[in-house]
Amino acid sequence: MLLLGCLISTVHAAAASADCGGAMIDHPSGPMDRGASITVTGRAFGTGCYDTGPPPPGEGVLGEPRTSIELLVVQGDTEILVARGSADDDYSFTVDITVPSGLEPGEARIETRADGDLGRPAELIPTLLVTEAPAPPLEPEVAEFGPGGAPAPITTPSTPAEEPGVTSSLPEADRAGAAEDRSGLAVATIVGAALLVVAAAAAALIARRRTS
Repeated sequence: MLLLGCLISTVHAAAASADCGGAMIDHPSGPMDRGASITVTGRAFGTGCYDTGPPPPGEGVLGEPRTSIELLVVQGDTEILVARGSADDDYSFTVDITVPSGLEPGEARIETRADGDLGRPAELIPTLLVTEAPAPPLEPEVAEFGPGGAPAPITTPSTPAEEPGVTSSLPEADRAGAAEDRSGLAVATIVGAALLVVAAAAAALIARRRTS
């Protein structure tokens, strides 16, 4: 009985150590140029919290790692999606994002969203101070993070390189036809030259017979 009591106490102590304070993100704060890259880390992104008892089989103290997490840069009424993905098995993630070009100089903040609002209260979120430096002309692509990562790029078969110093703007079929035409012209030239030689020889033979 004493051993069983110790075992139960140990299990409950481990479960009670779960941090159920809510998901949190961290990133550098202060002046940032539009187009600059910053690293965002998240922790405690789980679907539940078992701080009063053991979790169900197959789950950890924070349930299952949360999926479909979105990171947004918020400035006034403007929300710009900068990253999406899922938490790792330890309920954390790390991703590099780019400060959007569509922001105005001034304060902005990074927030998370996944099946509702997540993250620490707005007043505790580190603040970005967007500088007045010129913004890049195009918005960056949305970053991907977590299990699965970014989709593999689509690759297309490469075309054989042409020989050095040889360029052509003709389609393949036209180039083949041009090559055949050049081949036929060469044959005709050879045949014509042979006929001229034969004709000259015949003329010389006839002239010799007449003189004899």
